[in-house]
Amino acid sequence: MSLYSSALYVDMNIFDENIHLLTRRHRSVIPVLKSDAYGLGLKPIARALVRHQGVKMLAVAQVLEGASLREAGIDRDILVLGGTLPRQWAAAAELGLTLTVTRPGMITELNRLGRPVRVHLKI
Repeated sequence: MSLYSSALYVDMNIFDENIHLLTRRHRSVIPVLKSDAYGLGLKPIARALVRHQGVKMLAVAQVLEGASLREAGIDRDILVLGGTLPRQWAAAAELGLTLTVTRPGMITELNRLGRPVRVHLKI
């Protein structure tokens, strides 16, 4: 039994049309899917988004969300926007996730993994 007093229903056909219009107007977009795609469902929303050529990258807040997308077969670039812990870096690299470099010295530390790691510089 749900105790929520409100609900959100998404017409996926209209969602798909909106993404089509966005990606036709702009060369590429990076949808942010943090917090279970804002409660809409991380995997189904991601699957709907990657059907569009203009969605070349998805963004998530945490490595766990990126891992969940990889597990679902999403092969587009995935940017982890949030800060990450050194203990997460090897797994993120293995999954091919792009980590946001949030502090000085982080790239030097990432180099110690001994493997390539995709990074995004937050300036």
